[in-house]
Amino acid sequence: MLVVSGTFDHRKYNYEDNLTLAFDGLQGSVLNIEPNDYLPLVDTAKINLAGIFSLSNKSFLCNADVYFNNIQKKNLSDISGNLKYLAEVTNTIKNFKVNLKAQDKDGENLDISISSDIDKKLSEAISKMFSSKVNEAKAKIQSKVNEMAQAKVKEVEKSLQSQKNELLKNINLETSSIEDISKQITNAIKNR
Repeated sequence: MLVVSGTFDHRKYNYEDNLTLAFDGLQGSVLNIEPNDYLPLVDTAKINLAGIFSLSNKSFLCNADVYFNNIQKKNLSDISGNLKYLAEVTNTIKNFKVNLKAQDKDGENLDISISSDIDKKLSEAISKMFSSKVNEAKAKIQSKVNEMAQAKVKEVEKSLQSQKNELLKNINLETSSIEDISKQITNAIKNR
């Protein structure tokens, strides 16, 4: 849907022309950005545009916001290597905004600026992915440490069991039975 409104006032020396434009539902495919491994699938986006154009005497202002919405996820199964990490990051971006501004205040110098919130979204996605990979590494390390600790515990338990058995064997050799111990204690008491 396209909505255009404007005022054109040339009744006095300081004229002023203003034009407001809104365009909703444009398909991302009109931008002709080929799908690739490292960009979001911009060709699948729904694009909305809102712009203001103003002209008065010698000054000119154009300010437009372009919203890319409903960006679809790409299939990551065909992507490998380091590009896969980049593709995972860009695949998290579902929408972003681009602001275009052109301004000429004195009729001679045109200042043009382009800004976007995509850098913030990329930074957040990279932080999440890095945090996720760190957590995966921690889990793997913890699992290996637990395996090693359990193996060491079993080894120590086996050694202690062996020492216990040897000690009991030695005790049994020195004292043949409880009855012998009892007799020895009784004899020791009588002989006193």
